[in-house]
Amino acid sequence: MSLMTQLIAKNASLNTVLFSRFAVGILCITPIALKNKKELFNVSKPFYLMLRSASTLLALACFYYCLRY
Repeated sequence: MSLMTQLIAKNASLNTVLFSRFAVGILCITPIALKNKKELFNVSKPFYLMLRSASTLLALACFYYCLRY
């Protein structure tokens, strides 16, 4: 994924790089999510889900900052 980002970043804007990176991720995850519909929204530990979501948001902010500056 990072190699693709580096190749696109040479010729494209920041918004295009971010969109393409996340579009590829969504395309890879969608078939798995559709296959396991019953397990998709089963949350047994909501605290860990919120912690994971917060850490992902922080990681995305760092990724955006690295691409921007």
